[in-house]
Amino acid sequence: MSVEPGGRLGVYEIVHRLGSGRWATSFGPATSGWAGTWRSRSFRALPGRSERRARFEAEALALSALNHPNVVTVYGAETHGDVSLIAMELVEGRTLRSLLADGPLPSKRALEIAARTAAGLAAAHARGVVHRDLKPRT
Repeated sequence: MSVEPGGRLGVYEIVHRLGSGRWATSFGPATSGWAGTWRSRSFRALPGRSERRARFEAEALALSALNHPNVVTVYGAETHGDVSLIAMELVEGRTLRSLLADGPLPSKRALEIAARTAAGLAAAHARGVVHRDLKPRT
């Protein structure tokens, strides 16, 4: 199943691609692959059944339990055909990649970003969630 702007995925209308890259999960057997991030509209949770789906939902549930200003809010998880998705908050603003494209950051700003990132990761780690591919959005 392809995901394209203007298309629908269950109750979601796909608006546009935000980024893509490799992902990995630490829930159950190690799983990894390529994923895309899309801006979409609407949400409704659906039940799932398979073991892989259960691991995916366990990850979404663990993420949804995080409540920290430096961690996006996760609303739920769904599977439509061969596409699995985690619905989460869209945070508007510049990516780290776009900030760095303007040249080196002043030390104070770089430390501020690093401290906020570390605080979000510490909150996740305290809940047993390990982020294994931290990077600027592509």
